[in-house]
Amino acid sequence: MTNSNRSPSAGGLSAYRAANRGRFSEANRLLSARHRDSRASSTASIRRSNRQIVAVLPSILSPTRRADLEALRRTMVEFEDAHLLWKGSTQGGTITAIDVLQEVTRGARATVTVPLRLADSWEIDVIEVEVPENNEIQELTKSARARHRGLRS
Repeated sequence: MTNSNRSPSAGGLSAYRAANRGRFSEANRLLSARHRDSRASSTASIRRSNRQIVAVLPSILSPTRRADLEALRRTMVEFEDAHLLWKGSTQGGTITAIDVLQEVTRGARATVTVPLRLADSWEIDVIEVEVPENNEIQELTKSARARHRGLRS
């Protein structure tokens, strides 16, 4: 990687490219710890809520209320997917082009705004990535670098 590719923006682009290929763990490693923790916390909260609904269902006497709560739980199950946000942003791996619209760096974190060209629409998305020491993103493994070349704008 050249020095020009070692920036928060490059990290953000790499994260979306990895997610578009279904490599969500790789994409998550490029997010800031705060962003990763926020996503994990949201997923855990939804799972807890769903478990609480399941636990209380037998005690609900009204069949209508029980059915409503069960319908709510079924709706919320999809939000238990830890990778739902990536799947939504990439529309199931349909990113055809990606660029950086804006990068704002504050201390050890940078917010990267990207326009995503999807198979049938455009979407603007924002993620937070770490600003590694000396403004260099984590060195990718050789196999990850080879995959990184797979999706170019």
